[in-house]
Amino acid sequence: MSAKPTRSGAKPKRDEELARLKAKLDREIDYSDIPELGPDFFRAAKMLMPEAAQPVTMRLDRSVIEFFKKQGPGYQSRINAVLRAYVETVGKAEK
Repeated sequence: MSAKPTRSGAKPKRDEELARLKAKLDREIDYSDIPELGPDFFRAAKMLMPEAAQPVTMRLDRSVIEFFKKQGPGYQSRINAVLRAYVETVGKAEK
């Protein structure tokens, strides 16, 4: 039987890190590793809207739902992302 990983302490550490980052002033942030985007980038940029989600009813194993819910809010979006990645991977293999 494999041990179940625990997340004890993960949220407080994340909250502390977020609080530390929010307290920083803009001038204290090091942007040197981020290239500046020039006018050419913005001329070629396109506005892409996400595909509208369609509500569905489906049966999933309780353990699958619990796994995604334990990761916090947005579990349905994460399930969708996993399914999207599968569709894209299988779709490329079928071509």
